[in-house]
This record gives sequence, structure tokens and C-alpha cells, in this order.
Amino acid sequence: MVEETLANSARHSKLAAGPDTGRRQRMPGPGPASATGFPPAIGDWRLRQIPAGVWLSTRTGQIPLAVLDLAPEPLRVTVVVDAKGPGEQTDQALGQLFGWLSSAGLMSIRLVLAAGAGRYGSAASRAYGFDVIAVDGPLMITPHRYALARSHSPDEPGTQPQWWRFLPAGETIPAGMLSPSPAWECGLAAGIPATAGDGVAVQRVPAGLALHLPSTNAARIADAHTVWPDPDRMTIVVEGSGQDKDLLLATVTALLLLLPEAAAHGVRLWWPRAGADPACPALHEVARRCGVELIAPAADVSLAENCCGLCHGPVGAAPWVRFTGNPPGQPMSPLSPVPGWQRALAQTDLSELSTEFIADRIPAGLCVYRGRLPAEATRSLRLVLSGAGAGGEDSYAQFLAHSCGAHIIAPAGTWTATPDGRLRAIAASETGAADSWCGFSPRYPPGAHRPDTPPNRLSYQARHSSPANTGDIGTAQALTTCG
Repeated sequence: MVEETLANSARHSKLAAGPDTGRRQRMPGPGPASATGFPPAIGDWRLRQIPAGVWLSTRTGQIPLAVLDLAPEPLRVTVVVDAKGPGEQTDQALGQLFGWLSSAGLMSIRLVLAAGAGRYGSAASRAYGFDVIAVDGPLMITPHRYALARSHSPDEPGTQPQWWRFLPAGETIPAGMLSPSPAWECGLAAGIPATAGDGVAVQRVPAGLALHLPSTNAARIADAHTVWPDPDRMTIVVEGSGQDKDLLLATVTALLLLLPEAAAHGVRLWWPRAGADPACPALHEVARRCGVELIAPAADVSLAENCCGLCHGPVGAAPWVRFTGNPPGQPMSPLSPVPGWQRALAQTDLSELSTEFIADRIPAGLCVYRGRLPAEATRSLRLVLSGAGAGGEDSYAQFLAHSCGAHIIAPAGTWTATPDGRLRAIAASETGAADSWCGFSPRYPPGAHRPDTPPNRLSYQARHSSPANTGDIGTAQALTTCG
């Protein structure tokens, strides 16, 4: 049915265009530069031009921002179809649109339609002589402007979805999971080894490659398929520590030496805590020996939905670290790949903001506040910082109370958020009172000398604690008196 529909459309378009004089040539330059003069509609489908090509939809509302932001495919016109997948309606609409593209001499097409490859790829290529790339499964447009073939669960039957290229002569070529395909993905097209030494399996995933030990369970294998790709560098997903760390590091080195330079020029190691030490000799040696630039997370990594990987520790955001072979490593953003807003913010000069406000750069963006808070706002404070109240007179909270002339409450131990939205201090010792905050007031009269430096809470706790009693006397007293 599809072949017949496209073949009929092809015959009609040739009759409408007149005899083929042999002078038709493929349009040079990027797709959107050549994709002008589209018909306004095909049946119930409206055609609207977008930067990458054309948007084909039965709806009249605004074009989604992701579609408008989609990166063009060099030398191809992109057809984005507003449908969940192929069907009879898309058969008729694409049959007529392909006929128009053929008569206009636009012979290289990217079809952005979920599961469109099987139904239209080879059929359109044979009927019109198109050079087509299309995807054989679900897809999405990423915030980094790429069209990504979405990976399904590894236990589902069949191979992982990807893009395919269909040539007029009938040849079908794998075209990666991202479109446009980055240089590192083109480098992987030559093939990857099944193993990289000592039984460590190598698996292709949307972000690049994943290494799996024989003991890796199905859940971990599935997690590797959810890692967000970085268009600028290949990702190697690694999971393991302790006695497995040396084996995995040697496997990473062996793998990088096997891969072509285009694939391994820049590498992101998705390996929690691998970059905790910026001077790590092992990672710098890998970078030097393999001639690559490595980035690795200094702490744990979590997926930020539909965006990137967030590196974070127990007290907040932590950096990805760049390893080049020349220690120490350079801290980078907590987000990888770096989102567009963060790139733009890094190039923005904030010095010309109103002097009434201060803008501090933070991992989430900006923290904007007035330069000076009213005195009334700082007379009584709650300090949400674990251990700030530990040590009584030697505590950090007491130091702040001395320095700022403020009344402060702070937890001596850790704290937690309750379901009703409150903050609850957790007792630092068995004798401490739970659900309490320790209070601290200025100890010096106005104008008296105040301490210049905060106390060393770690050394205080070391002096006043023992294996038998993890809570010190000062902490217990503070918790008791503030209960």
C-alpha cells in the first residue's frame, strides 16, 4: 500500500513537472537554505517552514519550541511530521510532499517521524531516487538540538532503535542514534569490540558505550541506556569500585586505544566519584597515554530528566573534572552536557546590574539579592547547617552570633525535612533531645572585641569525642538547654 501510494505520487509529480531533461541537480548547501516555496497545505495537512526544513501538521497552533530549535542536517531538507507514527494519513501527505520535493530537486531528506524508517525509508528512496535518513523507533528532540532515537529496555526484543540511511541503489546504512550525527558517533560506526579484556563486556548505548562486569545485573544494564548523550564527546558508562576499579580502569584504557581518534578525542566517563581527586595519577595517565581529554564526576551522578547528568555530593552540587595528563584536573560545571542557558550565562557580563542588587553564580543559575539586608532581617536567624551548633562556645553558630550580633538557632547534629514542610533537628547523641534547635546569642557587649576567625569544628569534635561516646558534653548540654 505504501509503495503503491508513493509510486503513484511519483508518477503524478513527474507528469506535472514535464519531461525530464536530465538537467535536474541536487540542491547544494544545507537543507533549510534550499527548502523555500513549500505549498501552504496538502489536504488537511499544513506546511510551515522551520529553520531545519518544514513542519507538517494538521494542527494550527504554535510550532513546538523544540522543533523550531532542531539543528539542521547538513545538505538535507528536514521534514518533521506531527504524528505519533506512520499511518494512512501520513501515507497520503508524505506521498504528495515527496512528489513536490522531487520536482523541486530536493533529493536528500531527513524524515523526523517516529518509526518512519521501515515504512518510508526504502520506499521513498526507490520511488523518487531520494537519499533518505529516518529512524526505526521512538525519538525525541533534545535540549541540545539533536533528534535522538530513544532507547528501549534491553530486555525488549529486537535491536536498539537508531537512524538509518537509505540510498537510491537500495543500500541501507546505519546512521547512529543522534541526528545530526556527532563526530564521535561517526567514529563508532566502524564497529566496536565485544569485549575489552578480562571478560568486561562492551555495549553500545545512546550516549556512547557501556562497560559491564560479568556480575552486572539487569537493572544496571538498563540504567546505562538512560544516560543522556553529550554531543561534544563520547560517553563511557562505568559502574564499579573497590577491587574492580583497577580492572575497569585498565579496560577503559584498552578500549580507548582500540577506538578511532574521531570517537575517542574527547571522552566523558560516567563513573560515579571517579574524579573525586583532581590530581588522580591514574586518570591523568589514561588521558596522557591515550591522547584524550577525559571528564569524570567528582561525586555521584543523577539523571536530570530530559536534560543532562547532575554531579552532586551530600551537601549539594559537585563538579565534573577535566583530566588532560597535566595534573591537577580542572573543575567544570556540575551539569554535563552543559545546557545552553549555562553557556549563555557564562558569556554574560553581570557587572552592569543595578548596584542595589548582587547576582551570584550558583550551579542552578543565579542567586539575586539586595546588597545589604535591613538590620531587622538579621537580628534573629535560623542557620540550616548540619553540626553548626555542635560545641557550645566553640560552635560555628556561636561564632556567627558573636560576629553578627544576631540571635541564631542551629542544629548540633544533622537535620531532616518532615512531610509537613518543617525542619527537624536530629539528636547528636543518645541523651540529646530530639526535635530541638540550639540557641546562641551574642556574648560580648556592643563595641567589644569579637573573634576574627570561625572555630575549627572538626578539631573540636576530635578532642571531645571517643568511640564509646560519639556525642560530646558541649553538644549534649546545648541540646538539653534548648529543648
